Amino acid sequence: MDVVLVNGLPRSRYPGALIRLKQRKILAQDYTLHERTDRLEARFGQPTTIQIDGELYDDLPFDVRVIKGGISIYRP
Repeated sequence: MDVVLVNGLPRSRYPGALIRLKQRKILAQDYTLHERTDRLEARFGQPTTIQIDGELYDDLPFDVRVIKGGISIYRP
């Protein structure tokens, strides 16, 4: 799984970051960390809203794992 973290970005720079995301240039920015991993666990010091595939979730434990062979994809 690809994990992209944006850290230390002031709210005033959000619009520009979203434009860079759409242009596929977000990974080249100094405030962006990109990693590829089979597991990601995040802990937050206060209740936090997270976004997964466009859906927002409030104050959930965040532990994601890739299950190899867990899904089959068929293409024509």
